Order: sequence, then C-alpha cells, then structure tokens
Amino acid sequence: MNDFLFDFWNTGSHNTGDRNDVSVDFSPGVSPTVTLTATRELTKDVADLIAEINGIKNYNSESLKSILNRKDNKMNNANPHMDIVDYTYTPVDKYDDRGNKTTYMKTTLSFRDNTETSVLCPVDKADKYYGFYACYAKHIAGGNKINDEAEYWIETLPKKLEKERLAEEKTLAEEKKIEERDKKRREKKRVRMEAIRRKEAYDAAKLANEKYGIPMEFTYKNDWMKEHIMNREDRVEIEILHGVEGNCVVINNRRVAGNKPWGGGSIIGEYKSTVEDIFKALHISSDKIDEICKELSSYED
Repeated sequence: MNDFLFDFWNTGSHNTGDRNDVSVDFSPGVSPTVTLTATRELTKDVADLIAEINGIKNYNSESLKSILNRKDNKMNNANPHMDIVDYTYTPVDKYDDRGNKTTYMKTTLSFRDNTETSVLCPVDKADKYYGFYACYAKHIAGGNKINDEAEYWIETLPKKLEKERLAEEKTLAEEKKIEERDKKRREKKRVRMEAIRRKEAYDAAKLANEKYGIPMEFTYKNDWMKEHIMNREDRVEIEILHGVEGNCVVINNRRVAGNKPWGGGSIIGEYKSTVEDIFKALHISSDKIDEICKELSSYED
C-alpha cells in the first residue's frame, strides 16, 4: 500500500513539490487516516483515493460473505419448512356413533421447522406413495386448502357441469316436444282447411248445378271444359263474393284472389267476360291464345 501511495504521490497531476505536507497512517486493522497540511486540491485528491481503496476493500469483503452465506444455505437447506425429518405410515382404528370400526392408514410427515402434517385413507384403498404425496401436498398448500381444491375439482365442479348438462338436455327435449306439438296442430289445421275447401267446392258445385245447370261432377278436366273453354270467344263468369274475412274474386266458380269465403259467402257483384279478354289482360299474345285453346280442346281426363 505504501508503494502504491508512493507511486501516486509522484504522479505529475498530484505533485505539489512538498511531500512532507501529507502523512498517511496504515495501522493494521484500522481504516487509513490522512493528515493533510498541503493545498486544498491535494487534500481532495488523496481523500478520494482513500475512499476508493476502502470501497474496494469493503466490496470484496461483502461479496465474500455473500458467497459463503449462499454456500452455507445450500448445504443446510435454505427452507426448513420443506425439509422432511421423519415419516410414518401406521394403521389407525376409528369408530362411528354405532360402534362400527373402520381401519385407516395414517401417513405423517415431520418437518425441520417443527411442524407435522397427517392424512388418513381407508385401509382397503390406502397406498404408501399416494399417502406420501397427499401429505406433502397438504403441507405445501397449508392445511386443508388442498382438500378444498380437491373437493372442488373432483366433486363440486363435475356435479355443477352435470347439472347444467341435464338442464340443457331438458330444455332441448321441451323445445322438441313443443315443435312436435305445433307440427301436429299445423297438420290438424291443414286437414280441417282441406275439409272446408272440399265443403266449399261441393256447395259451389251444388249451387252451380241448381242455378246454372252445371253437372255436379264438373272439373276443369272433364268434357264440359272441352265444350265451354276452348275458344277465345267463350264467355267467362266473374263474381265478387263477400265472406267473413273479406271479399274474393271468383272466375267460373274458382277463387283466384282474396280470402276464402268461409261458409259460402254472398255474391256482391257479377260480371261476364270472354277467354280472349282474360288472356289479353294477362298480356298473352293472340297466337298464344290459339295455342292454349287448342291444348285445352285436346285435354283428356
């Protein structure tokens, strides 16, 4: 150290020309002391040097202590809470309120921090390894917290999911039941409407027979059609009927627009036209009218 200061003292940046103005005491076991009688600049430079030396010495000392402490902790287990010092696996008898005996296997782990953890399992299901793992996990989790977690994931959550699944299945079954019920209602309504339609057709045929002499078995496919609707000059009867749901348009006893006249309805307007006029109203050309009439004239049942 004296040689180091001697070299420092003889550097050009710190030379004041008078070395006797500075004295340094490096007594063993004592931090260096400096007596300065030289200039203010020299005093500051030497003080900074001594502070740097002490810092290096202290840093090396603390670093060495830290390394030794880490090594010591590693060798002596830094976490005594997790350090097992004893293990037992023994049978234990327990009795219920009726005096029935059940034998359990008890796993106990003792730790270096003077704590102890135990778990029980019925003897017919017990296993040393499972008991050890369960006991260690219980110790890590801190008491019965591990039991709460196990109960949630093994019992509570599956039951909750199963309940939700059953509720969803029940909802789907109810929706399907409603859909089938509505389907039957629609089918029943369709049959009822078809019956009404046939009743209306019969009433119309009966009225046409009584009032106009049209055969009861009349359809658009029979010979009457061949005789009466095959030429463009043939007349067409148009009626306006009023029913409970409103008016409708009927051409030659066939409803072509408006609501069905439930119960037959009443005639509020009668008009006559021709096949040609009807086709022209539909913007059908004259050649097309002849083609249609020719096709109708050759129509067979």
